[in-house]
Amino acid sequence: MVTFLIMYIFDIAPYPQEAQLLYFAEGKMVTLVDPVNREGVIRLVNRKDPKDIVSLEFRFHRKKPGQKLSVI
Repeated sequence: MVTFLIMYIFDIAPYPQEAQLLYFAEGKMVTLVDPVNREGVIRLVNRKDPKDIVSLEFRFHRKKPGQKLSVI
C-alpha cells in the first residue's frame, strides 16, 4: 500500500550526470551521493509540488573483505 501511494504522488527524478562514491569504515561501508549537495542519488519529486523532493540514500556494507556488498 505504501509503495502504491509513493508511486501515485511522486515521480523518480533522473540520476545526476556525476555521482560520488563515499567510503566509510575502511571500505566496509559505501554510499552513492550527488557531489553537489551530498544527498542520495535517488530522488522522488512530488507531482503536485516539484519543490518537494525526497532524497534516498542507500548504504551498503560487507562484513569481511571479498564478500559481496549488501544493503543496510
